[in-house]
Amino acid sequence: MKRITGALLALLIVIGGFVAALPFLLSTDAVRNRIFTKLESLTGREVTFEGNPSVSFSPFLGIEVSNLSILDPKAAEGELPLLSVETMQAQLDLLPALMGEVAITQYRLIRPRLNLKTYADGISNWEFEEGHISQAINAVQSGEDTDSVKLGVIEIVNGTVHFENSISGEIED
Repeated sequence: MKRITGALLALLIVIGGFVAALPFLLSTDAVRNRIFTKLESLTGREVTFEGNPSVSFSPFLGIEVSNLSILDPKAAEGELPLLSVETMQAQLDLLPALMGEVAITQYRLIRPRLNLKTYADGISNWEFEEGHISQAINAVQSGEDTDSVKLGVIEIVNGTVHFENSISGEIED
């Protein structure tokens, strides 16, 4: 009985050590770059955020990013980005996280603002030409199997949408 108790205690200490080390494994510049790469591969757009990602344990194991923006490639300097998010929480898979990898399964966007715009030439900023979102849209439109295109779960908390049509002059909030 002492051996089983000792083995369980040793296992708990090892797991506790890994959990305690998670902030150090996940708060590096490499992880920051992986987050950029992951979001840019989803959207095909330039992504920015302020500060360094922080590890959170509530409501799930994840990384929290402040002031995230997905830029509108046609927007003039100073115009609003396609999407601005006050806080993004990204849920991580535990096993890859223990090895310092970023494997995101769920995104929680807190107070996002989506700025949809149709330009005078008829092109809309929400039409994705690159990235996994574009692949998913194309797969659905062509009736292809969408199991190969996985975006994960995206939860929106207290979001707003702004729409502007430069052709008709229509603006809606």
